Amino acid sequence: MVSATTDGEKSDIAPPSNALQLHGEYLLEYLWVDVYRARLYLPQGFQGDVLSPAVSKSLQLTYLYPLKREELIEAAWITLERQHSPTLLASLRDEIDQLHQRFSAIKPDDRYQLSYDSQQQSLTLLFNDEAVFRSQNPALAQVYLGIWLGENGLSEKLRSALLKQ
Repeated sequence: MVSATTDGEKSDIAPPSNALQLHGEYLLEYLWVDVYRARLYLPQGFQGDVLSPAVSKSLQLTYLYPLKREELIEAAWITLERQHSPTLLASLRDEIDQLHQRFSAIKPDDRYQLSYDSQQQSLTLLFNDEAVFRSQNPALAQVYLGIWLGENGLSEKLRSALLKQ
């Protein structure tokens, strides 16, 4: 499947599932460097709380700039600690650490995809289309996807563009 993005760039990446459709996208820049293109896939006609365990979703990050594994983990923890109480994070710490253990250093064109299936209540992390992590914990999915989709997340511009707010 080939589609055009909002800035006219062509994409040959197929949506993660026939049940989900591209809802929003954003090019994340940091210090004038294009870091990654984020695409959020949601059920057709979606309205409501994107982080609800009743909503299937998939967030795809296609990297344009190399990053170290440690940089990914550090950015995640900074955001998680800003968003959530120490008590909540402590209850999810083992699973977050397991997810982070599956991270790899990033090269341009590498892709992470974090998908939550509401029927199976499962979170799956793909790296370049290969499943590297799975969890049956909807709370982990809500908290971790909240890095991009929740209040006080990584970037309000990113969140607004993905959610079309």
